[in-house]
Amino acid sequence: MLAACVPHLAARARVVYLQLVLQRGLVLQHFTTRALAGSSQLMLQQGLCSLCSSRDFVARSLAFHCSCTSGKFAANAPTGTLQLILEQGFCSSCLSKNFAAHAPTRILQLVGTLILTPFIPLFTWMWKCHFKPATFTKMRDKEERRGRYTDVVDMRGFNDFILDASLEEIPMVGRKFTWYKSDGTAMSKLDRFLFSTEFLINFPNLIQRGFDAFVRDKWSSFEIDGWGCYKLKEKLKMLKKELKAWNKEVFGVIDRNMDAAREEIKQLDEKEENEGLTSMEIDKRKENFHKFMEWSKAKDNILFQKSRQRWLKEGDANTKFFHGCIVNRRKQNEIIGLYNNGEWIEDADEVKELARNYFKDKFEEEKWDRPSLGDLQFKKISEAENNFLISKFSTEEIDEAVWGCNGAKSLGPDGFNFNFIKKVWPVIKEDVYAFLAEFHENGKLVKGSNTSFIVLIRKKENPQSFGDYRPISLIGSMYKIISKILANRLRRVMDSVISPNQTTFIGERQIIDGIVITNEIIHEAKQSKKPTLVFKADFEKAYDSVNWEFLDKMMEKLGFSTKWRAWIKECLSSASVSLLINGSPTKEFIASKGLRQGDPLAPFLFLMVAKALNGLITKAAEERLFEGVAIGEMKLNITHLQFADDSILFCEASAKNVWMIKCILRSFELLSSLKVNFHKSALYGFNVGKGELLALAVSRPRTQIRGRGKPAVAGGKGGGSRAVPAAFSAKERGSAPFKYLGVLVGANPRKISTWKPVIDCLRKKLSLWRCNSLSFGGRITLLNSVLSCIPVYYFSSIKAPKQVLNLISLIQCRFLWGGNEENKRISWVSWDRVCRSRREGGIGVKDVGLFNLTLLGKWRWRLLQERGTLWRKVMEAKYKLTLKHEWEGQEWGGRCSPWWRDLWNLDRNIESRRNWVKEGMLKSVGDGSDTLFWHNIWVGEMPLKEKYNRLFEISLDKEAVIAKMGNWNQGVWEWTWKWRRNLFAWENELLQELIKELQSISLKQGQHDAWTWKYNQEGKYIVKTTYKHLCQQHTTGSTSGQRYDLVWNKNVPLKVSAFAWKLLQNRIPTKDNLTRRGLKGRDDDKCVLCGVEVESVEHLFFKCEVSWSIWASCYDWWNLKTVGQGKGWLHIEQHTGLVSRGLMKEMWIVILFATIWSIWLWRNQKILKDEADSWERVLELIKFRSFYWCKTTLCPDLMQDKWRSEPKEGHKRLQQ
Repeated sequence: MLAACVPHLAARARVVYLQLVLQRGLVLQHFTTRALAGSSQLMLQQGLCSLCSSRDFVARSLAFHCSCTSGKFAANAPTGTLQLILEQGFCSSCLSKNFAAHAPTRILQLVGTLILTPFIPLFTWMWKCHFKPATFTKMRDKEERRGRYTDVVDMRGFNDFILDASLEEIPMVGRKFTWYKSDGTAMSKLDRFLFSTEFLINFPNLIQRGFDAFVRDKWSSFEIDGWGCYKLKEKLKMLKKELKAWNKEVFGVIDRNMDAAREEIKQLDEKEENEGLTSMEIDKRKENFHKFMEWSKAKDNILFQKSRQRWLKEGDANTKFFHGCIVNRRKQNEIIGLYNNGEWIEDADEVKELARNYFKDKFEEEKWDRPSLGDLQFKKISEAENNFLISKFSTEEIDEAVWGCNGAKSLGPDGFNFNFIKKVWPVIKEDVYAFLAEFHENGKLVKGSNTSFIVLIRKKENPQSFGDYRPISLIGSMYKIISKILANRLRRVMDSVISPNQTTFIGERQIIDGIVITNEIIHEAKQSKKPTLVFKADFEKAYDSVNWEFLDKMMEKLGFSTKWRAWIKECLSSASVSLLINGSPTKEFIASKGLRQGDPLAPFLFLMVAKALNGLITKAAEERLFEGVAIGEMKLNITHLQFADDSILFCEASAKNVWMIKCILRSFELLSSLKVNFHKSALYGFNVGKGELLALAVSRPRTQIRGRGKPAVAGGKGGGSRAVPAAFSAKERGSAPFKYLGVLVGANPRKISTWKPVIDCLRKKLSLWRCNSLSFGGRITLLNSVLSCIPVYYFSSIKAPKQVLNLISLIQCRFLWGGNEENKRISWVSWDRVCRSRREGGIGVKDVGLFNLTLLGKWRWRLLQERGTLWRKVMEAKYKLTLKHEWEGQEWGGRCSPWWRDLWNLDRNIESRRNWVKEGMLKSVGDGSDTLFWHNIWVGEMPLKEKYNRLFEISLDKEAVIAKMGNWNQGVWEWTWKWRRNLFAWENELLQELIKELQSISLKQGQHDAWTWKYNQEGKYIVKTTYKHLCQQHTTGSTSGQRYDLVWNKNVPLKVSAFAWKLLQNRIPTKDNLTRRGLKGRDDDKCVLCGVEVESVEHLFFKCEVSWSIWASCYDWWNLKTVGQGKGWLHIEQHTGLVSRGLMKEMWIVILFATIWSIWLWRNQKILKDEADSWERVLELIKFRSFYWCKTTLCPDLMQDKWRSEPKEGHKRLQQ
């Protein structure tokens, strides 16, 4: 390597020497003090950087000074000079400090696009030459600065600059700030590394024929003696070894194989053009093409699995987006180093050893005499439920469990995911059945059959200790099948023992129930002005701390059989664990406490543990030691809510209640090992002053608290009053609104600040997904499957204000068209049209406002269906619901919550469907005891009070149910009528008409009435079908529907269908469209292909002489008559009508798409590169693309040589 320091060189030798340096790819770290202008110019042209250049390094030809001490560089340098330097890829590590402060915005953007995203070799050299991080005066987040004011506008602008430049920031390790004021009063994060996605991709730090037969032969050849569990474990172990060898032999290096096949094809193509090919060479080219496609498909599948993008079922494959996801995933999972007792550790082996020791201690239970639950009683499961739990495993049940496991999840220690298990299930299932039958009999698992990896998922941006990570277990496939079966059984009986306050994992209970109840309690407290306390408990590592002995005692209390408890004990105690640190496992260790997050059984077992806390709170309330909040005139008492390890307690504001909270939580800790982190928990007061809340937090009860019964917790050590926390610290006294289960509760839903988490989440996602890494089709898929789902959680519990809906739609719209909130790009199609269904000319993106209303509408449905649930009881108590009001509503007045008011105003939010909720709810009549005769819709299409209004007005039974409107007489129902006066003749006629209509309904004794939803065939409120119904503003003609059905063709890539959709609406950037938008002058609007006519969609694709030559050749290729040069849709109709039906027609339609797409790419190539292939070459590309798409989706056995020469004949032979 040439010396990098050149202090003295002859003037005439300097340029020559510099050229040599540049050719060798070196960077000058200490350049000569008298560099020639020519040499500096040469450096810039080569895209190199003078790092740490001396003070006198002067680019004379560009007339500016670049040095480490040049504080006024950006402020004084001419804009043109800066731009030239930047365009040449010039970079100085010392520019950044003052550059960001003084440079104009346009130059700052150039820094991102040109300095920070240069050629890959340059980054390599810069890294070797100690490249320093850039220093900026702008912050990305408020958390990056303390002690000084942060400008939100500047912060947003800086984030947008990074987003526009498609940059990634390397996370810091160790410290959060890079600059500190000497007196410690202010600190900021000024220095940061920003790299392009291309840099990270280049430096990131399957179904195969014969596969089934290979697995089957190998599996049958394994001869293992021993227990069924041991045999299965050893067979999987041996199969894994064989598959590794098979993968190396069959696949080898995929990229190398693809390159080899591509090169062979290229050479044969060139030979064919010059001298033709022999039949053997044609077969060889065909074989190489098939190989290339197989390798390409295998690579796509591998990249898909590594990228972990579950939404991407179709769209962009093997693109920069895939590679970027893989790199980002690895970057997020990588542990660079951690602190250990104040010392920063980066050595990989040391980090692994520290991790193992830390978690080994964490999962080791301390043995001591714990207190018991005393006489605390719980509901128990029945004998029939116990018999069901321990019944034999049927093959159907086992198959259901296997197919219920997500096949794309990360691998456990055995190396098999469930996509593989399902693929080879016919081969291995008998061994699995034998293993499970054996487990059912003896309840034992052999060593090595219940192993798991623990991966560490960061909980915050800059983790510095193992406490900043969440341990998630990757379970082996053998144990996961057992766990899934037991979890499926347990789910069916948990409703018998879990209390209504536990709103999780059970039947009709949903996570948003707890959010709604909490909001209603806070609203009640505010309205009643009654002092109320809310305590949100945060348990330290809840799942990791569960004591197994206590779990077993809880199962005994809940009535579970000895055999079931033995199974659960074996599942827990037989597990061995190793940590996966940067992809490398540590030595195994055995845990003695905790539940593995990732185990299907874990959530249900934790519910049983949490049931003890529920029992303690309930017992304290029964003994009047703890007073919850009373809801409504019915005084419904609510003391607490639980969702998994999230618990929240409600009580009247008193010192006794605060002390009892501490006592209950301390008792629960002694019982179960679950400790409340009082520093992360919070106490909130409503109608309580700050001073009073502080006094309550530190107070003790003046008198000894005594209950009417015996204490719930008895025995053990450490249970005295000294062990109970005396006070909540300042951090634990919060203020509303606060976040509970991911949603701000106690907040005003009309304020935009309430929706800030949703908006921030959308922006954060977009900052990770680069528009320039995705095609338009890929963005459609991402928009429909991810971005539209982010607000669902909030939309399900709160009605969004119009401004928020507009902002969400704006973010989605800008992403779809490739821009962001500040950088607007052309929206070629209106957003209203985009949100239509595909059949109606849109792309099916959800209208967020309508979707919000649809989700809220389900609450109205649940109100009628879920009579016994806790949230429904809260509404009954607070709003005094009657049979009439639960369906029709009423004028609730100003005392109802915003959520409740929004629920009953849903009909008014859609002008075209004013009564869509009530109209959709129909009553299926049984005995008529639960259906209002006049008010509900149970016969016909509207309530009887509307259809027979006159009869309703004179009836004495206006609020009666059907069962009260008649009697049973010898098994026959007879109607009875009560009027406030005798009927007139015309009223009698109206009554006879009513009676005739009622003859279509037959009441059924002993059968309950049921609600049905009109807009779903199954009679249930399904959000998807209801949203679809509301979107149908008018019925579209059949021609339009057929037209767009053709556009969204599943046999071509989504990006091609999306292009055809825009083309059909004349919404692509042809020259005439750009001219209409003022983006192009009329003097440059001629067709790129022919240069004669104005370039429009109609001309470019269907009437241009050059493009028409391509169409005519396609017709000749298929031996079809040529259609006339019609307009867009007319031409497409004529084109598709040339082939009548069947698979041939589908292939011919694929050629239509391939032709349109190829013409467009050809046109762009001529504009952007000022060069292009001939139209004959474009025709060959059409044949290639259409063949590839047809072979992939329609006909896997299609042969390329026959396709290129005689496509129809080749297809007929395949059919024969």
